[in-house]
Amino acid sequence: MFCKSTIRISKLVAAAIIVMVASCKTAQQTEQSAKIELDPPISNDNTLLWQVSGNGLSEPSYLFGTIHVIASDDYFLKDNIVKKLYDAKQLVMEIDIKNSNTPLIAEKSVLPDDKTIKDYLSEEDYRKIESYFADSLGQPIALFKTAYARLKPFFLQQIIYLKYLGNNPSSYESEFMEKVMDKNVKILGLETLEDQIAIIDHLSIEEQYKNLIQAIQEGPEQKEYLDELIRVYKEMDINKLHEMIVDNEDFKDISNTFVDERNIKWIPKLQSFFKEGSTFVAVGAGHLGGEKGLIQLLRNVGYTVEPISIGDKDAD
Repeated sequence: MFCKSTIRISKLVAAAIIVMVASCKTAQQTEQSAKIELDPPISNDNTLLWQVSGNGLSEPSYLFGTIHVIASDDYFLKDNIVKKLYDAKQLVMEIDIKNSNTPLIAEKSVLPDDKTIKDYLSEEDYRKIESYFADSLGQPIALFKTAYARLKPFFLQQIIYLKYLGNNPSSYESEFMEKVMDKNVKILGLETLEDQIAIIDHLSIEEQYKNLIQAIQEGPEQKEYLDELIRVYKEMDINKLHEMIVDNEDFKDISNTFVDERNIKWIPKLQSFFKEGSTFVAVGAGHLGGEKGLIQLLRNVGYTVEPISIGDKDAD
């Protein structure tokens, strides 16, 4: 499995899966669309869908909390989520896919200076990883030696993570993109994929290998943590989810870099997007809750941010 210390940034593999050239519609709006009515807020914070209004906005925008890759059996999408997506003029996700530099991404995903996994590990630790990929993941040893051994350990860890999600994992981001591709909706990003890969470099290669070995050795415990994370997500308890991701012992020392600092950087960008028209923002649910989460930060700069229903029916 994967180590809890990198659960928050496991989306990079999801991004690698869904990074395809996305053609965004750029037709200019000639008339201002009718003002969208506000949804009544629900009575508690247990929702993944939040309505942003006030602060000079003529129409609301929406925040939706995702898990970037999730087992198909755990994936759910209700009708009001899709309605708000269709109401919006813009879909904003964490990654600016269309401007990602694919060759640079490939370069940044491998170990530096033509090194391999053997340059960093003892023979004993190397055998643990090689054997796990062969015996538990069914990967040929020859492929491991020629390909996987060149990857940064973070990416090896995500291969383990994806294995636990089954053969056909789902992605909210790719689903949202598919739904708006034939509509007059801009697709934008808060970051580039290069930005997210740069986040990995805050962890040394040695620390990444430590996490990888821990993930292998603590497989059952890591799987239990993942199962609990998914359960809390399905219950839409964003505050509990935030605590699980940010406040666990393995993650708290680096949570400022991976979550808080990015949230703060996103606020001016979100303000700019909101001014352009109704915007549907889909980001990892761990970014929503907490004192430095997007909900509170947007409230701090004057917006009304309210919990609304995701709907009662499954989306088409």
